[in-house]
Amino acid sequence: DGNATIEKQFTITVLDENDQPTAISLTPAAVKENMPLESLVGTFVTTDPDLTDMHLYSFVAGVGETDNAKFVIDSNMLKISEEFTFKSQNTYSVRIKSDDQNGEQLEEKFTISIINDNDRPTFITLSIKDIDENLPIGTEVGRFSTTDQDVGDTYTYSFAQGDGINDNEHFVIEGNV
Repeated sequence: DGNATIEKQFTITVLDENDQPTAISLTPAAVKENMPLESLVGTFVTTDPDLTDMHLYSFVAGVGETDNAKFVIDSNMLKISEEFTFKSQNTYSVRIKSDDQNGEQLEEKFTISIINDNDRPTFITLSIKDIDENLPIGTEVGRFSTTDQDVGDTYTYSFAQGDGINDNEHFVIEGNV
């Protein structure tokens, strides 16, 4: 008979191929100035459609690699390999590759921010160190000023303990006077 048909069910298996990672993030991508070597800058996380892929991170050449040598990668953490100061340079650039170990990889440029930390004052001066005798109580002896690389800081002056305190009781500090 010419109209004969047959039906059969087939199972088709779709194989999951390894997909390329879609993004790399670095959080927080910042470090305070004057931190010791190996201080943490941030942690890498890779977005990948293949949720079970593990990623290796490395520095690569290309746009944004300018400061790669100033950092180290420890597993998924970016750390500093030298001490940074905000005043000398406040941002750095690195280029990172995330390799999913199954043949796919992604490269991205990151900007690392150096956070300005309050620096300790370096010097205190008194405008006048010699005064005439027999001046009335309350006479201004001089004004304090402080040398500090953090422009705009304000200061509070008080008597300290230690060497030279013998005559503190004869003076009063009001503001910087």
